[in-house]
Amino acid sequence: MLVVSGGAVADGIFEPKLSALPAVSGVNHKLSGAVGELNGAAVGIGRFSSSVPLGHAYGFQLDGMAAAAGGGVTAGGVAGHLFWRAPDAGLLGVYGSFAQVNALSTTNIGRLTAEAELYNGQWTFGGHAGVDFGTNGTNLAAILSASFYPTDNIRLRASAGRWNGRLLGHLSVEAVPNLGNRSNLTFFVDAIVDDASQHAVFGGLRWYIGPDKSLIRRHREDDPDGVQTYDLLTKGTAPVSSGGGGGGGGGTGGTGGTT
Repeated sequence: MLVVSGGAVADGIFEPKLSALPAVSGVNHKLSGAVGELNGAAVGIGRFSSSVPLGHAYGFQLDGMAAAAGGGVTAGGVAGHLFWRAPDAGLLGVYGSFAQVNALSTTNIGRLTAEAELYNGQWTFGGHAGVDFGTNGTNLAAILSASFYPTDNIRLRASAGRWNGRLLGHLSVEAVPNLGNRSNLTFFVDAIVDDASQHAVFGGLRWYIGPDKSLIRRHREDDPDGVQTYDLLTKGTAPVSSGGGGGGGGGTGGTGGTT
């Protein structure tokens, strides 16, 4: 695919050029760890991503996640992105994932979506659209997001959509602390809530393994955003902090009707 980033007009012919920057600047990796609260219980979350270029205009990323929360809740999953990207314009790709959440019962979630990002100065607009399927049936999966970078090393992000058969909203901030000339370590805070009154709030550190560059460049030249943490808010996890009382069980049945 070609991106018209400039060209020349000679004898009435316009010659488009490939984006000067590759879809992925080089093989790179990302590790993150976070602690926080999931539906009233302590939670720990670990994630990794590895991205590789596929020629000049294409790339692939592999994501992984593992989490554990009080009340015996565990979750894990893998995901992949195959995409075309011009870092000076945007991204188009396909995304697939599988996750398993073990709480009051075991929930398996598969997902296949298209994904896109549009870059406009200090703004990035993105989204996913497709389906998720598994234990909770087949549902529309769609998320829209807007990110603003007040500086090249701070990102403020808001997302909303339908995921796992529920409406959800997400706010996050990621920033590079002042560690001299290096910018490969960031801190982040996320807050997610859905229409079944489930929520997660967590924060931690993220380590980027690759060339030293600003945060906005990492997000546009290296790894696309992951959405795996949304799977923590799935059916069966809402009552984790309510003990074994019958009221908690009734709450699970109530949220089950949201699909």
